Amino acid sequence: GGWGTLDFWDYLNEFGDAIKPDMVIVFMNGDDIGRSIHRNLFFSPDNFSFKVKSLFSNWPFYAWLLEHSHLVQIARKTLVYAKMPDRKETNAMIPGSSIDDEQVSSVIPFAKKIFSEMNDWCKKRNISLVITTTGWLFHAEAHKNDPTAIFLSKADSVFSEMGIPFYDTTPENREIIEQNFSQYTIEGDNHPNEK
Repeated sequence: GGWGTLDFWDYLNEFGDAIKPDMVIVFMNGDDIGRSIHRNLFFSPDNFSFKVKSLFSNWPFYAWLLEHSHLVQIARKTLVYAKMPDRKETNAMIPGSSIDDEQVSSVIPFAKKIFSEMNDWCKKRNISLVITTTGWLFHAEAHKNDPTAIFLSKADSVFSEMGIPFYDTTPENREIIEQNFSQYTIEGDNHPNEK
């Protein structure tokens, strides 16, 4: 999987002052909130893997070994993938994390916290924050326990309440792309092509 919204925020927080952007535009995609929730669970300070990673990260030669030893890479990946929460692929349009029913109510507050921190960071620096989508979220509504779909169902009101401009390009893209899906995707992959 790729980055989630929490990774976007971490990147902005770590490198934003050096980059000095005039505007921050976040393009939300298929599993951004889901990846963030799973990452947050995985990197919780109470998590076993987090404790092990912290122990090794503090060792002076760990970074060097990570870059120069295939054995260390294999061991690291084995630990990471053995301890990651289960994720299931739901379809090509939404990679789709799935959460338990009892977690559903935490999705909106969790996502709001991330975007609120981004917004505060931008406001302190007099930088505009704009949120949009990649337009490839056609089937989001079909996945009732997909965190990104849950968030997107309320995104208009959440961003309006926070004073963050938001525009979902999915409706326009749906009309164009669903009529000839194969024309706009990489053959055998279903990711968007250059069109």
